[in-house]
Formats: sequence, structure tokens, C-alpha cells
Amino acid sequence: MPRIVVRSASLGLLAAFILSGLACSEKYAERCGHECKANGRCTGVSGQRCVATADGDCERAESCAAQGMCGLADGKCVVTAAGCAASVDCKDKGLCSVARDHCAAVKLPDCARTEACKREGRCTPQNGECVPTKGDCEKIRDCTQFGKCSPLDFHCSTVTSADCKLSALCKEQGYCTFQNGGCALLSDEDCKQTRVCREAGRCYFQAVEANKGLPQAECVKKSARRM
Repeated sequence: MPRIVVRSASLGLLAAFILSGLACSEKYAERCGHECKANGRCTGVSGQRCVATADGDCERAESCAAQGMCGLADGKCVVTAAGCAASVDCKDKGLCSVARDHCAAVKLPDCARTEACKREGRCTPQNGECVPTKGDCEKIRDCTQFGKCSPLDFHCSTVTSADCKLSALCKEQGYCTFQNGGCALLSDEDCKQTRVCREAGRCYFQAVEANKGLPQAECVKKSARRM
């Protein structure tokens, strides 16, 4: 008999503890307003903490739309496959797949859908991010127009004369030699690679007066060249 009394007392204490814990939680507590809006932690609990307690709170939070954190687990909002795919980070950065506890660029289609791929050549997933490769850079306008055809520090840049020779600046105006991080017109050899050399005989380098402090040059016919 004494054992039964002790067990009953223990159960009573447990029930009181549970009721006490519930009494200490407050859904949509005023002090949790900022966290509720930002990351779905809308319920205040003892110890002044705010936690997530409902899927709907996570789905309405800014972190869902921005970073794909639209699911609920262990009192916080976590990433989901659907959340990552619909997030702003997916559209802008290619972070469209789940990788452990965050959204990341994992597959080629993740990166291919972004403006950063189309405009900046960041089309290949690497270590969870979209980065440019040589092949990616060579497809973008900055390469075909200005010679920014090689990856450097996660950007497409001009690093060799070979990059310059892929550009319209070289083919049309003779800016075919790499110098100081860009393409320059420096010699007859540069001019001889142009369309105006083949079609109009303008195959000879000539320096002209500086314009607004920038050195200028052009390709001219041999008869017009100033020696």
C-alpha cells in the first residue's frame, strides 16, 4: 500500500509540472513579435525564449520566402525542398536544393535558372554556390564583347590576350593584347586581326591624342599613318 501512495504522488507532481509548462507558454507573445515575423518563432516560453510551434508560422515568416526555411522541427523553422525551390535565394543565387540544414546550389539546373548565370557566367555549382567556369564565361556578353572570358575570384575577367582575341573589341577595333587587366590596341599585329584590316586595308597601328586622360589608338591605312 505505501508504494501505491508514493506512485500516485509522483504522478500528481508530473501532471502539475506539465500544466505549469503549458501555463508558461504564450502563443504570439508580444515580446516575440520581431522573431515571429523574421523566423516564425511566435510562441514565448519560460526563460524568455521564443520558439516555433506551428508550420503556418514558419510559412509566413520572412526566412521562408527568403531562405526556404518553411518547415517546423524542434522548436524552430528549417529548410524544406519546396521552400528552397520557391525562395528568393533560389531565384537570385541558385540556392535551390536542400543540403543538410540549408539551401544550396547542388545541380546544374539550380544555377542555370538565375540571372547571375545568364549575365555573369555563374552557372556551375561548386561547394554549394554558383560559380563561373571557363566555358561558362565564354558564353556571356562580357566575353564576346569585352574579353572577360576567364574565371577569376568568382567573376569572369580578362586575364590573357587569348581572352581579348575572343572579343568584338579585338575583331572590330584591334584591342587584342592583354595589358593592365584589360584589352589594349598596341601594335600593327593587333590591327591585322580586325575586320577593317581585311575589308578596308586599315592594318596599321597609330596612337592618337589622349581623350579625357585615357590613351587612345586606332587602326589606319599605311598611307595615312603618321611616322
